[in-house]
Amino acid sequence: MNDLDCIWNRALDYDLAVAAPGDRALRDVLTFDGTASNGGLLNAVESFSGDPEFPVERVIEAFHYFSMERTAMLVSSCAARRRSAEDRELESLEIEFDPQYPVAGEDISAALEVKLMAAPQAFQARE
Repeated sequence: MNDLDCIWNRALDYDLAVAAPGDRALRDVLTFDGTASNGGLLNAVESFSGDPEFPVERVIEAFHYFSMERTAMLVSSCAARRRSAEDRELESLEIEFDPQYPVAGEDISAALEVKLMAAPQAFQARE
């Protein structure tokens, strides 16, 4: 198993504590992405807005960490609009934002690879 696979698998192993900034950011991105991929972007924003372990603000920072600026801005915009929206506006927000969510596993993998090459010290050493 290569370093990328080890880092990816560690991020998805919620029984393991992750302290390195790269590992933590990857866990945040992958957790959010799983929710957005399954239930839509607005659903993910709503779920993570009050989450003590994966607050949406930290998820946005994690997307920035991996230079996924378009996604960070989209999540941020959706979160801001959701905070000010009334219940009757939620369906239109969902229709507006859900189709825009651009992230696929390959995009996250590429961002991880770039970050690992640029800052290998940001990830826990292979055990």
